[in-house]
Amino acid sequence: MNTAQTVGIFEAKTHFSQLCDQVSLTRQPLLVQRRGKALVMISPVETRQEQEGEDIFSAWQRWNAGHPEDQTDFPDVTALRITKPAKSFE
Repeated sequence: MNTAQTVGIFEAKTHFSQLCDQVSLTRQPLLVQRRGKALVMISPVETRQEQEGEDIFSAWQRWNAGHPEDQTDFPDVTALRITKPAKSFE
């Protein structure tokens, strides 16, 4: 059985992003301690969910290629404009 690497809470706070990257890459949990006492465990997610469908930027590029002269908005932008009222600055 592997024992988890340990790190102090100050180091965890200071380097949180890097430690999360490390846990994600190595798939090994990280035990955060305060004054030598276990506090929390940072552990990798068991299953990674792949993004379904294309991302918004790729969809926009594909849509824009088919509408080079069109001055209308990308469909997602139009939907946002219809569902959200304009803000008043008065």
